[in-house]
Amino acid sequence: MSELKNFDTVLRACCARWSLSNPVLKYESPLANVYRVALPSGGAGALKIFSAYGLIDEWDGVLLLEWYAGIGAAEVLAIGDGALLMKWIDGGSLAQLCYDGRAEEAAVILARLALKDRRQDTPAPALKTIEQRFEHLFHWGEAGIPAEYAAVFREAKTVAARLLRVDQQYIPLHGDIHFENALFDGEEWRLIDPKGLMGPPAYEYANMFMNPWSRPEIVFAKGRARSLAEVLSAETGLPAVELIEWAIAHCALAATWLASGATPVEHPLKLLEILFDTRDALD
Repeated sequence: MSELKNFDTVLRACCARWSLSNPVLKYESPLANVYRVALPSGGAGALKIFSAYGLIDEWDGVLLLEWYAGIGAAEVLAIGDGALLMKWIDGGSLAQLCYDGRAEEAAVILARLALKDRRQDTPAPALKTIEQRFEHLFHWGEAGIPAEYAAVFREAKTVAARLLRVDQQYIPLHGDIHFENALFDGEEWRLIDPKGLMGPPAYEYANMFMNPWSRPEIVFAKGRARSLAEVLSAETGLPAVELIEWAIAHCALAATWLASGATPVEHPLKLLEILFDTRDALD
């Protein structure tokens, strides 16, 4: 109840501060509420008000989105009071291309958006590191991991630990790139909802292998993981095996996130088995 009261209080403050009107709640989650608002210019804006947990989890992403300066990403209009104001994007997401049988095209678009977002002239803001993100994987243990997946989960943790020991260049990463986080504004595709972290380039694409989450027939289709790795490798110049291994590490991490929320964990764990087979075939 206090959380709802806080959203209402911040909403009123933001509307007054930025001369916004006609707020309509469009999306709510444990992280944030998103409202469509009328801008003083007459256009539409997206006002994202973060919960206390959302501020911890996503505020680095807000800073990164501001740094993107609208290049391949949603355009930031204002930041403050635990809220983010962006231009509203009416178009659908890249997930629809996957549903329409154009998954390879969608993957190419996402890869090029990620590359575009890195080409900034100003220094990136201070962001959490990938080591901080993966702390959850190594501290969680195996609670909530079904016995039939325990062995592959442990093997994935070993892969993650090895990858994190490698001395490599870290760059600013969106940290949550998947097909529903790219929207079409009528002229171009734009990324939304970054997490914001510093890490190796190959990790940027790891979450794509688990998505679109709601369509397991796409995610688990025979040959899909290899095809996606090869498409991403061609676009980024990164080795396909490296992309697969970061996807393995991310699936293990995602499983612990789900387990900590008492949510079914089978999706990323089932994918782990496919990813290991794919990696072994590529070696």
